[in-house]
Amino acid sequence: MFWRKKQRPSELFRHETDNRRKSFRVSPNEQEPIFIRFGDRFIPIANIGALGVAFPNPGFNCGEARSASFELPGESESIDVRLEVVEISSRNICRCRFVTISKRAVDAIHRYMLNRQKEDLRSQKTRGRASDNIGSGSP
Repeated sequence: MFWRKKQRPSELFRHETDNRRKSFRVSPNEQEPIFIRFGDRFIPIANIGALGVAFPNPGFNCGEARSASFELPGESESIDVRLEVVEISSRNICRCRFVTISKRAVDAIHRYMLNRQKEDLRSQKTRGRASDNIGSGSP
């Protein structure tokens, strides 16, 4: 019989189950944060998916719609969106859905999410190899 090693759940990936946010989202790499721009204000993104984004509340209200833009690592063009604040969490995080977004932008977000998943898997493998070498008697 084969046994699988228990894997720790990743903090990177989340599947939202409430009716307003039915999509997978990823958190930006801490070494490459993503900032969403509202006019001249830049706010760090907490997580992003093809249907929406979350970020610390800069003073918005639920139901409010705003135009914004952001740049994804590895993409050459800025992404322009119109979003609506769907919910403000108890931790004062704006959870927003994209009201207007181009197909090009959705494709760019999907590419970014795939790359983040690959990064996370590589780092998990690297951490796993490092812990395997601890106590193995290898120099």
